[in-house]
Amino acid sequence: MKLKWILTGIVAIVVAAVVAVVAILATMDFEQYRGVIEAEAKKATGRDLALNGPIDLSISLTPAIVVEDVTFANAEWGSRDNMASLDRFEAEVQIMPLLSGDIRINRIVLVNGDILLETDANGTPNWQFDTATEGDGSTDSGSDSGSASSGGQKLPHVDSVAVENSRITYINGATGEQLVLAVDSLTATQNGDKLDLDFAGSYQDAPIELAGSLGSPATLMAGGSYPVDLSGSVAGADLSVSGSIADVATNPAPDLTISVAGENLADFNALAGGGLPELGPYAFSGRVSTEGTTYRVAGMTVSLNDTELSGDLAVDMSGERPRVTASLTSPLLDLGALPGGDGGDDADDTSGGGSAGDDSQYVIPDTPLPLDALKAADADLSIKIDTLRLKENMEISAFDLTMTLQNGRLSIQPLTGVFSGGQMNLALDLDSAPETPTLATAFTLQALDYGALLKNMDLSQDVEGIMDIKLDVNGRGATPHQIASTLNGSSEVISEEGVITNKILAIVSSGLSEVMGPLMGDDKQTKLRCLVSRFEITDGNAESTAMVIDSDTFSVVGTGDIDLATEELDLYFDTKTRQAALVSLAIPFQMKGTMKDPNVVPDPSGALKGVLGAGTNLEGTLGQISSLGGGLLGGGQQSGSSDGGAADTGTSASDNPCVAVASGTAPAAAEEPASPVPAPSQAEELIPGAGDAGKAIEDTVKDAEDTLKKLFGN
Repeated sequence: MKLKWILTGIVAIVVAAVVAVVAILATMDFEQYRGVIEAEAKKATGRDLALNGPIDLSISLTPAIVVEDVTFANAEWGSRDNMASLDRFEAEVQIMPLLSGDIRINRIVLVNGDILLETDANGTPNWQFDTATEGDGSTDSGSDSGSASSGGQKLPHVDSVAVENSRITYINGATGEQLVLAVDSLTATQNGDKLDLDFAGSYQDAPIELAGSLGSPATLMAGGSYPVDLSGSVAGADLSVSGSIADVATNPAPDLTISVAGENLADFNALAGGGLPELGPYAFSGRVSTEGTTYRVAGMTVSLNDTELSGDLAVDMSGERPRVTASLTSPLLDLGALPGGDGGDDADDTSGGGSAGDDSQYVIPDTPLPLDALKAADADLSIKIDTLRLKENMEISAFDLTMTLQNGRLSIQPLTGVFSGGQMNLALDLDSAPETPTLATAFTLQALDYGALLKNMDLSQDVEGIMDIKLDVNGRGATPHQIASTLNGSSEVISEEGVITNKILAIVSSGLSEVMGPLMGDDKQTKLRCLVSRFEITDGNAESTAMVIDSDTFSVVGTGDIDLATEELDLYFDTKTRQAALVSLAIPFQMKGTMKDPNVVPDPSGALKGVLGAGTNLEGTLGQISSLGGGLLGGGQQSGSSDGGAADTGTSASDNPCVAVASGTAPAAAEEPASPVPAPSQAEELIPGAGDAGKAIEDTVKDAEDTLKKLFGN
């Protein structure tokens, strides 16, 4: 019984104490402390704190102090008078803990707050005060309740904070950049060692709604692992962040799983500062972490429209340059769907052959390569893509790239894939470190279906054929044109068993369709027996070692060279036809001018030689093709039979007589010695019915010239 009375007495004392405190608070005139509060703020910060409105007290077991119309002065150099202002401040305090000197606040409410954080041109912040009380600065962790001490004074424990219709503005005085966080509503409630959070507002006018939990203020100040678990929406995108941040107060090291998904990438322009295209839908997910100076994204998945990329990415900042390591895979990577892509729309691509720009005299661009970018970072990348879409109807399948970048030296070993049915293999070494950068590349593309490629590009529906391409070159320079000007190596193109049209001749080069098209006669297309082009390149001069087009109706053999420095053309072509009615149209022609502005003209002297029967090396090559091809050329002018040649055998490149001759691997057919221009005594035999030899030659030349003028409109 004694214990009962003792406990009753204790409770009575406590109640009496509480009543006494309430009574004291009720009789206090808080207005008399207005000046004291303002003076203490001035002493602590060197700034004016103005309590312009009434100071009120709501009396209960948890009394609430209410202050209205509060302003706090800005730095003297600030862009406005007040650093902060608010319409209403309210703090609800628990009385019982006050008896032991512990300040526990149930709730703090801020209404219509306006806080300005800014720096001057030298970077000095306005939250750096001129004067501060001694003992301010470092804080120590307190009890489990979240209280802490500083200078022997306990910091208040706050259970809940509510903010309504407020904003925080940051202005960078050096750059003029301005950032605004608007708070429509914010509640933060203590829940054990976590802080439950509910936020609605915007950042840079991008709407934000987030809910979840963060670590408590005590956890934040202690500097341990700080938990994060938030989800909601940002700029119209669904967002979730979960995990923890180690050493959040001193050296933050996140270990967070992040996912974001939205409908339009441009919705993030307000947050990103602009520049994002109207693309979507998009999504990102991955685990973001740091380990020392290495930043990682593990299990990453990025998608944009139909494009998806996944894998692991790491950036090591410990060296002289950042080092990027990545292993990525993708079922489909659509370059047109990425920022900067053309979305598959090539309607604006009007550069044509003048890819260096309409104002340039060159086809090979003379614009500097982005070599400085190779020196900005080192990298080890492995990328495997099932389908790499370059643009609409143009794809590379089974794309596999292994790339290293070290000290400005880019090495691709190798890049493989399948392009339009052809197996592609590229090895490249580009070293930007020397004063004059160097490039070496070896490229092969076997069994390219160029007919299907032209169809997919809407260039021709009638062309058919398979082509092998080989390029092995090296050069020096900082622009593609400089590299071409110093190029050494070789190139080779071989095609057989196809179908060509006048249109493909027009696509290949200006003027060819006008010269070679008539050799097809009335046919819209002709069967291709072979096409061979081989160049040996020495110090920027590409010299032809084989140029042959052989079809069912005509053959063309060329020789000459291309100066890659000036892009001047010096090529000569001899033509033969297998159709007797078209013999007069089988006229040799020259290709002069430049790669950007080629000039194809008939060669009257070559035509005269053909009329007079003068043999040339080109005719000898045609003779070899005729001999090995079953006599299809019929002595180099008209066809005998179109049944027995390699055109119908379906043979491989090594068996095709045309390819063998053009590649120099077939035995030479017997050639008639080249004949000089015939003497007058021989004219009657060569041109029956010509009469006087001199007159015959003169008439023949004139007839040939007239024919050429009528044919080419000159």
